[in-house]
Order: sequence, then C-alpha cells, then structure tokens
Amino acid sequence: MNKENKILRIGIDGRVLQDPKPSGIPQYAANVIKEILKLDQKNRYVLFYNSFRKIEQNLPKFEGNLEVRVYHWPNKFLEWFWKIIPYPKIDKVLRVDAFFSPHFINIPLSKEVKKAVTIHDLSFIKDKRYFSWRKNLWHWQMNPKVACKNFDKIIAVSEATKKDISNLYKINKNKVEVVYNGERKMIDFFEEEKSTAILNKFKIAKKRYLLFLATLEPRKNVEGIIDAYAMINNQIPDLKLVIAGKKGWLFKNIFKKVKKYNLEQKIIFTDFVNEEEKYILFKNAHSFLFPSFCEGFGIPILEAKNHSVPIITSSTSSMPEIIKDAAILVNPHNINDLAQAILKISKSGLLRSILKDKASQIPQNSWRDCAIKTLDILLS
Repeated sequence: MNKENKILRIGIDGRVLQDPKPSGIPQYAANVIKEILKLDQKNRYVLFYNSFRKIEQNLPKFEGNLEVRVYHWPNKFLEWFWKIIPYPKIDKVLRVDAFFSPHFINIPLSKEVKKAVTIHDLSFIKDKRYFSWRKNLWHWQMNPKVACKNFDKIIAVSEATKKDISNLYKINKNKVEVVYNGERKMIDFFEEEKSTAILNKFKIAKKRYLLFLATLEPRKNVEGIIDAYAMINNQIPDLKLVIAGKKGWLFKNIFKKVKKYNLEQKIIFTDFVNEEEKYILFKNAHSFLFPSFCEGFGIPILEAKNHSVPIITSSTSSMPEIIKDAAILVNPHNINDLAQAILKISKSGLLRSILKDKASQIPQNSWRDCAIKTLDILLS
C-alpha cells in the first residue's frame, strides 16, 4: 500500500461499465471498483466515462471517495482519432496521479502517470476465427500490445493469460502480476416459490437440465455442446439442455443446428438472464457444461462451483488452472469426448458427489482479495 502521506487522485476507465447487459469484463470492473472504494478511504478516485448517448441514468452506482466524470464525445470517432493523435492526455484532463484500466480500451495517458491495465485473455490473437471481422478490427484498433508495452504494470487474471502475454507480446514476466478474479459467496435468499416461477418460465424442472451460461459466440463452443447433446440425448431422456446468455455473433448458426437435429423441445434458450434468474438456473442445474475453446479465466466455472453444480469444462487455457481436478476435463474439439463426459456425469451420482466434494475444497478468492492485490499494484 502507499506509505506516503500524500493523498492521490486515481483515475479509472469506466467505459466497460456502459454495457446495459454486462457480462464477464464489466462484472469484473464493477466488483473490483466497488471493493477498492471500500478499502481505500484515503485517496480520491475519478471514474471516467464517455458516450455520445445520455448514459448517466444507467451507470452503476458506487459509494466511496469518488468523483464521476461523464463526457459525450462520439466514441467511434474518438477511438480512431486517438489511434492517430493520442491527445488529450486523459490523466491531465482528470488531474490524476495514477490510472487503472480494467480492460485494454485505447486511452491516451502521459508517460509520467503511473498506470496499470488488466488483460483478461488474448484469445483474439491465438485464433481470429472465434471473432467477427468487426471484433477483430476493434482489437486491431485498440492495439493491446501497445497498451502492454506502455503501461507500467499489467494485471493478468490467470497464469495462462500471463504466459500468453509474455509469449505472444514478448513482455517481461516481471511486469505482469497475476490477480485472480473474485468469487461471490452464494446465499440462498430466494423463496422456493420464486425458483419455481422462474423454472416454469423457462419450462424446465429442478435438476432436470444441463446448463450452459455465457455469451452465445463461436469461442464458447455452443455448437459443440449441441452436437454432443444430439449424440446422446436419447440416452438421457429426462435431461433437457438450457443455453443461457445473450446473443453474440454467428448465433444464428446455433439455432439452425437445433432445428437440424429436431431438438426444439429439448434445448431451451433463455437469452440474457438477470442476476436472480442466473442464480436460480445455477442452483437447480443437474450439471454445468463449459467446453470453451479458450478462456482467460472462466468466471462461469467458479459460479457453478459455488452452487455445488458438477462441471464439465475444457482441458485448455486457464480452465484446468481455475477448477483443478474438480471437474471432468475434455478436449473441446472432440465432440465424442464431450458427449461421453455428459453421459458419465449424467449416469453416475457417485461421480457428481466426488466432483462436488473436490470443488468445495478449492479455496475461495473473494473480490476483496482481488481488490487488495490490485490496489497494491496501483499504489506501490
């Protein structure tokens, strides 16, 4: 922590929080900012937003020693302008001594300001096929390699991501600190009637469905899940497949595949789910499927673990690091491997109990822990 008596002004890039339907990275930013403000009562924080739209009413509310700055420059124009002319320096505009970026969104900062950025994953470098051309163009425009070189400290959310940063961007490992995402302790505060109402809404029954929950996009391997389920669904007639999450890109291929297999009555799509619906879907799931091709961390795995839901996930990238041996690990490119894992976890109550027991022994990392380490990096 900072040992000097000086009160610092610390800027935070809040632009990832402007999404009205937040997923992984916005949730990370919101939780870390919330806990940092609780921890640090001394220094002054300045949260930077920018959108051409009027967004003030939809922004998350934080408590603490905080100043909020909302600007209304056109974002697309600004992003291209900053790529050519990195001006004005936002730390000068905000008059801050240090700056934290929860994501690598392009932002011009002075050389002298202390700055740290969080890199969640580099899957867009490892395989561009998982992303739309617009998203690949955005990644090129943001140029996270430059951010990694220009920022004083890089926060990686896993050892797997740290390894990718070092290998793909040739960044000194000493510049990269691993800080795991936090987990929320699950408290059963929903009445049974509420659970029943939400399950009825999605036409599913308690412990009678396999669950996938994340944005519907190629990297998450949703089509692979459907292929695997189609192979063995007649052997598990009592288990439906629930695919929860907002639509990403190429989502139409997912729906076409369900029609191809005539599984419209067995596969349920919920679209975006709020926190209450997500909680109940996890709590009542038979098993959780997350055979993603690549993850920088994999928050949904920990959410499933904290609900004591047996997990099938990938043997690649960060996932074995996060869940260790408390899940069935599969090759996400091998549909038969995934199908057999689903059968195994569906048929064996003993296996599910073993996985739950192993998951309960994994130490929980709180968002407070994450914020303490992040704050240490910012103030050291």
